[in-house]
Amino acid sequence: MPQSRQVVRWAFGEDANTVSDVFDCGDQFVVAVVTEVNEKGYTPVAKVSGQIKAELMKEKKAERMIADLQTKLAEGKSLEELAKALDVDVKEATGVSFASYSFGSAGFEPYVIGKAMTQEVNKLSQPIKGNSGVYVVLPTKATDGTGTFDAAAEIAQLNNRNMYSLSYTIYQDIRDNAEIVDTRSNFY
Repeated sequence: MPQSRQVVRWAFGEDANTVSDVFDCGDQFVVAVVTEVNEKGYTPVAKVSGQIKAELMKEKKAERMIADLQTKLAEGKSLEELAKALDVDVKEATGVSFASYSFGSAGFEPYVIGKAMTQEVNKLSQPIKGNSGVYVVLPTKATDGTGTFDAAAEIAQLNNRNMYSLSYTIYQDIRDNAEIVDTRSNFY
């Protein structure tokens, strides 16, 4: 919403169930209501119980899927037979390496990538719990690195990466260890 800073500033100074006057936010008029005030500090368990429950359900679902997959793998099923039994498609992830950030169309799955890279070629893996699912991988070929390892170049690359993140890390450390009260909403 354009030019809504005044609404935010108003909301930070009010109590729950307070209704604002009319704010002019560009081409819109806004009447805001403060429905809840969150105090400084840890969020009460009652407010995050839904998120905790969802995470626990995800864990339990993964455990069941792994147990089911292990049973089907014990029957000696191939990847295609396994996919057919589960009514899912076999998907291919090409160009996977330890430097990969994503695992095919599955997205960010560093643990699955690591397991896939250490899996023997043409041998079906055990179920692997990832960020967004449970996977069974079948590496079809392995390619050794074509270049030679250059320790000096690797050190330079790591130093450059650390140099870019150093200022952010220092800022975060200072911020985390200082007792800062953010009052910007009072002024902007």
